[in-house]
Amino acid sequence: PEVTAFLSCWVYEELWHGEAFSRFLGEAGCGLGPDREEVWADAPFPSRVGRNSWIRRRLLGKGHASHLATLLGSMVFRDFVALHMTWGAINELSTLGAYERLIARTNHPVLVDLLTRIIKDERRHFAFYRAQARMRLARSLGTARAVRWTLDHLWAPAGTGVRPQWETDFVIAWLFNGDDGRAAAEDMDETIAQLPGFAGSRLAARARGEAIARMGPDFEKMRVAAPLAAFRT
Repeated sequence: PEVTAFLSCWVYEELWHGEAFSRFLGEAGCGLGPDREEVWADAPFPSRVGRNSWIRRRLLGKGHASHLATLLGSMVFRDFVALHMTWGAINELSTLGAYERLIARTNHPVLVDLLTRIIKDERRHFAFYRAQARMRLARSLGTARAVRWTLDHLWAPAGTGVRPQWETDFVIAWLFNGDDGRAAAEDMDETIAQLPGFAGSRLAARARGEAIARMGPDFEKMRVAAPLAAFRT
């Protein structure tokens, strides 16, 4: 019951995080495909309906496969929730790390304020996922081993597959490049390593290294569309 109650709150808050980012991008003059819908701070809810439908259509096969895998996994894996909570903990922690790195790399006051507010929710999300993961992994060594194997072989950064791989790689490489980025990834790994069965985990460092390797050494010279902020007064 506590997991169901949490997920009800989680999906509600994540929905509004997306709407907040959508309105920020709209005010900054950033139009997104396929319809380049204009969005502003007090635009009608929900925003970017066409884009969301377009993404769902493109993910149709992958989405169905993911749902089917979840159903099958819950049938054959005795404590599937342990996997769900551990996977969620890593995703929430990586999201937190990405937002903190974005704050460190921008001087945009509105974006910093928006991220600071959203981070408060993300910290609560991570705390719940981590507590549930720790409790469930500690119950059984076999469960901990199975969850560790699954994440080592199947986990990818949140959002992978929704956009082209090079876009995901660019975001990771840009946010986590350099010594500060490496340290942030290592801090995330150290946090996850505290979970039962996850000693020595290197998921964040591995994802960072693979993204930077795929982008190449000159990725920061790439020209990326970044419209100037044009906030109305």
